[in-house]
Amino acid sequence: MAQAAQRHGETIDFSSALPRRTALAMSTDAFAAAVGKGTALRNPCISEALRTGIIFGVIEAITPLVGWALGSIAAEFVADWDH
Repeated sequence: MAQAAQRHGETIDFSSALPRRTALAMSTDAFAAAVGKGTALRNPCISEALRTGIIFGVIEAITPLVGWALGSIAAEFVADWDH
């Protein structure tokens, strides 16, 4: 079911805005962490940059899957209190 809200006479569809906002938040978080990691290197090289990028990319790809799995498990317990 799509969620929508009225604000100043316009309809906001949260089902399409939420994934984009989540992706933006996760990408800016990974970017900030990568910049911090890069500035900590004394002698940066391409292999270290690729390794860091791959690590951050894999973590950012796995994070939503872990969240989905945990949410699916928690949904069973939350359903007991759901009205």
